[in-house]
Amino acid sequence: MVMMYELQGSIVLDPILWKDPPLVAVALDQQLIYKDYITASFSLPLDFKLSEGTHSISVELCNKKEDDTDLARGLDKAVNIRHIEFFGISDPRFVWAGHYHPIYHPSWIDQQKQNGIVPEPVLTQHTYLGWNGIWYLDFSVPIFTWMHKIQSLGWIYD
Repeated sequence: MVMMYELQGSIVLDPILWKDPPLVAVALDQQLIYKDYITASFSLPLDFKLSEGTHSISVELCNKKEDDTDLARGLDKAVNIRHIEFFGISDPRFVWAGHYHPIYHPSWIDQQKQNGIVPEPVLTQHTYLGWNGIWYLDFSVPIFTWMHKIQSLGWIYD
């Protein structure tokens, strides 16, 4: 028999926009749970029954074009993952535990290479999704054990 656990929480996303809003897709274990344009701070409930083991929440920025950034005027289209909470408990380390896989614009990569910089393919402790790409948070259930480890609260006997 598979043991199922309650997961209660939320993820808060903040859009950064000036021309048009970012299109965001959120998934749990690669199953789409939300996809829409966001124009204001948005809290998405994460209330599920999950089996014991490893799971993943992902946030994808889907519609950024190269001209959606104007560095001279400080304008951008992006999504910021403000925070995640589980059972009313929030800690910045929950968001920082994620890893972001950006899809860099080819012209930006060329510019970086000309300056001797090789962009990282995966960004850790990164909450600002400034390129199309996917941010993943891998966690384990029961969630309280994962939270205990992320917060470095001491020994856990598995």
